Amino acid sequence: MKHIWKKSILVMLILTMICGCTKQETPKEETSAPIPEEILGNYYDEIAGRGMLTLDKNGDITIMWSSSAFETVRWEIHAEYDPENKVLNYKDGVKKILTFSEDDSTEEKEVYTDGSGAFTVEENGLIWVNDKNDNGDKDIVFVRDFARVEEDPGMINPWTETTDLNTAVKEAGVEFTEVASSALPKGDNAVSFQTYMAMPGIFSAIYRGGNNELLIRKSLTLEGKELAGDFYDHPDAWEEEYKGIKINCEGTKSAIRLAMFDIAGEHFTVSFRGETNEQGLSIDEIGTLMEELFPEDLMK
Repeated sequence: MKHIWKKSILVMLILTMICGCTKQETPKEETSAPIPEEILGNYYDEIAGRGMLTLDKNGDITIMWSSSAFETVRWEIHAEYDPENKVLNYKDGVKKILTFSEDDSTEEKEVYTDGSGAFTVEENGLIWVNDKNDNGDKDIVFVRDFARVEEDPGMINPWTETTDLNTAVKEAGVEFTEVASSALPKGDNAVSFQTYMAMPGIFSAIYRGGNNELLIRKSLTLEGKELAGDFYDHPDAWEEEYKGIKINCEGTKSAIRLAMFDIAGEHFTVSFRGETNEQGLSIDEIGTLMEELFPEDLMK
């Protein structure tokens, strides 16, 4: 062994000088930093209240976003925690649409498996940046769910629920005209007044009947799908007009599930979820609601 070493030492020295060879270290395996225990748990989306997010200690995130009694969008995400920037980064996220039938069966449709984005950890929640722009190129804020409010007073529910119109208007800082029961959808789409939900800048009126739900929202700042909190991929998107007012519609041509319109700087959305996926409002039903929501001089 010593003889071999003596004969080869000169070659080794030459190679070292030429190549600058040094001892190579075994690459270290990258591991995700532990996720802080205080951010684990359940969240709901701040604006619509339709999206629910669950984060566990392994970095697995599940988001369920209800579009109707028979449709839900689900995202399945595995995130890696960056403690320096307080961010949960992810790639290879999966998006699915779940359709529920009356016989209790469930159909899953996979939309994509290459989702990417990040959740920024804030004091009272998570801000979701979705590279797929499922949320209409807007970031979504998730805050702690209602069950955590009593446990941690710092996690405050921003919504005020009331059946009193004046209280809701005061909380929202947005005027709202009460919709007469005679103007509400009838027949298969029948609903009646349920409650008002208000937070600074947003007024919501909720009407229900069986599995039907009608949600009317008004804001002076938010608009479109962000105001509606509806980020579902409806089959069709088109434009209607009612008495000179442009209405952006989504759903199917025979059933409007989401209507968005503006007038005089005020933004409105009307969302409808029905007993079946085929249910929705007609342009005449939307128009009747608009007659109630807008002053007469703007609609006549």
